[in-house]
Amino acid sequence: MEKLDFINEFGGLINTTKTYKKEPMSIEQMFQQSINNQRTKPIGKDGSWFKNGTVTPKVGVYKLFENKDSDCGFSITEDQKDYFIDKIEETFKSGSFTEELELIRVKHQKMLEERQKNKENKS
Repeated sequence: MEKLDFINEFGGLINTTKTYKKEPMSIEQMFQQSINNQRTKPIGKDGSWFKNGTVTPKVGVYKLFENKDSDCGFSITEDQKDYFIDKIEETFKSGSFTEELELIRVKHQKMLEERQKNKENKS
């Protein structure tokens, strides 16, 4: 029996892989997801905001607070972790981080444009 006969005998090949294209997250969705992830991340582990006695809130890979001279974080104890996360989420939901999130939106858009440009140059 030839391979083609075998395939045809059983109705031919069908695509069994489903692909889904996710809509990109907004900066606000990225920040909320980052906050949610911090609730379960152990202190000091990869992806944790909490390292070496300081906490640096992030939106994805972008630091929420930066100034022109350095990155900015907070000095807190491990006992304050849950309270800190609750307060940052409360402050975020009240709309108090709009300026910081807009700066991140600009950085993120620039990165996406550079990625697209590099992709086009490779093809």
